[in-house]
Amino acid sequence: MTLPHDTDTEAQVLGAIFNFPDLIIDVFQALPEIDSFYSKKHQLIYEAMLKLYKKSEKIDIITVANALGKEKLKAVGGRVYLVELTEKVVTSAFTNDHVRIVAKHASLRKQIQACKNAMSDAYQDDADPEDIANYLSSVVVSSHQSDRFPVYHVSDLAKTFEEDMLSGKKSVDKSSIIETRMPELNKLLGGGLYKSHLVVIGGSPSMGKTSLALDFVLHNGNMGKKSLIFTLDEPVNDVLVRVVQSNLALDREKILNCGPWSDNEKERIKKQSELLQKHSWSVVEASGMTAADIRASARSYKHKNGDLDLIIVDYIGQINPVSKGYQQTRERDVAETSNELKQMAKQFNCCVIAVSQVNRSSSFEHLHHIKERNKNNIPRPRMSQLKDSGAIEADANVILFPFVPSEFLRDKLGEDHQWTLQERGNQDGIVPAEIIIAKNKMGPKGKIECLFDQRSMRFFVPEKVSDKVGAKSIRSHQLNV
Repeated sequence: MTLPHDTDTEAQVLGAIFNFPDLIIDVFQALPEIDSFYSKKHQLIYEAMLKLYKKSEKIDIITVANALGKEKLKAVGGRVYLVELTEKVVTSAFTNDHVRIVAKHASLRKQIQACKNAMSDAYQDDADPEDIANYLSSVVVSSHQSDRFPVYHVSDLAKTFEEDMLSGKKSVDKSSIIETRMPELNKLLGGGLYKSHLVVIGGSPSMGKTSLALDFVLHNGNMGKKSLIFTLDEPVNDVLVRVVQSNLALDREKILNCGPWSDNEKERIKKQSELLQKHSWSVVEASGMTAADIRASARSYKHKNGDLDLIIVDYIGQINPVSKGYQQTRERDVAETSNELKQMAKQFNCCVIAVSQVNRSSSFEHLHHIKERNKNNIPRPRMSQLKDSGAIEADANVILFPFVPSEFLRDKLGEDHQWTLQERGNQDGIVPAEIIIAKNKMGPKGKIECLFDQRSMRFFVPEKVSDKVGAKSIRSHQLNV
């Protein structure tokens, strides 16, 4: 009887690494040992890959062949077999499943060998049953890699808590907080957004969801923090246009046409370029990516750049599903994606912000029955309206809804409606807005009243909350990047 193994699945894993080299990071975490592979030739190939990975060298057929050397290359079947491995895999969508199969078989082989060793020891005259039992237990535990899920005893936690409290040490490390530009929002959120948390920014179109997410990136970029933006809905150039528009309050049409610019605008553009060149955030044009692809890309970025504080996914509904079974529903697809993003936040110890659409039909129906309209009885978005899956609501640590009443009414009632001054805003395009905290595991729910500059597409709180909409001081405050 042969030991548990599946050489075809092992070949799939190695082929995936050849075609998608960044996967080696995830594979190595799950399969840290060479003998995780049963086939001797697969062990040799994987060993060569790990050598290259640990030296931060590129993994491809040529480099692996050179790392193997003549004798080992001949033993594995030559370059012909390496090419065959690459031809076995066309997508990385199922690599995690294949890795789990290989890891399971490796664990079973270890346990079988441990049982054989235990049987041999049990026949010895000086055999100790307790020693054998402890040995078997340690092998089973290590083969399941349960050290990845550490257990903390309450006595140890209580002691650490007491020491921290009496020493005056804050229980939350400031480096683990992602601050926003708005102190009022930070206060409600317990200091800001937190690393290892999944944050969802939801809303209807034109409510400023992406603008708010990008503003978090820009504000933290000024503080030297690193962010990675996955844009599934817009090309990279559009993201840059949004950034320039937000920071400089320039007309979008002038940006797209590259002018004409006044001398003052030229100077502002130059200064903005100098500022952005000091930032440490990157954009991935992620159209067609699955959640697993996003995870692999983020891991590769973190491996190359050291730190990663913030990940933006814009938006969750555009992420391709990994599973494509005939019984797979849209709700289940989004649930799997949401869970993957939450796990990614914990694994990379960064804040993951996912932008999500909401269903608007219920809000419009509610508005239709309102006889006297004012800003207080306009229906606000709710967590239950998050599109396609209730799993988003369950997985998120924080859910924010940016809400601009004038945009909501314009979408429903049209431009010909008789707008009030409060609804339309001032001549500079500054209108009342809110940021609703619908879920907050670190503090209370609530909202902050703010303003939304339709020209720069940015939310902000004026220095004096009592400032009237239209005050000239507002824009000068908002432009302090």
